[in-house]
Amino acid sequence: MQMLCNVLLFIPFGMTLSVFDRKLLRVLLIGCLFSFCIELTQYWLKLGLCEWDDVFHNSLGTLIGCYLHKLLQKIAPAVRRAISKQK
Repeated sequence: MQMLCNVLLFIPFGMTLSVFDRKLLRVLLIGCLFSFCIELTQYWLKLGLCEWDDVFHNSLGTLIGCYLHKLLQKIAPAVRRAISKQK
């Protein structure tokens, strides 16, 4: 359950990053580094658990969010045309 939550929580982050930067590798790297900083903070402050698989799952959520944004950009023009035909 925690793995799924980690992935789901970072999907919007990946979508937002891909709005500002179109390079997939750079978006993934930023998501990975951000997740690493969160885990490092948890370790230093001794809050929660510092787990490396969280970095992986958060990065996966970032990647999914980036791909989802790209998919929505491709679908949006067709949706707009379909809506305008109904009016």
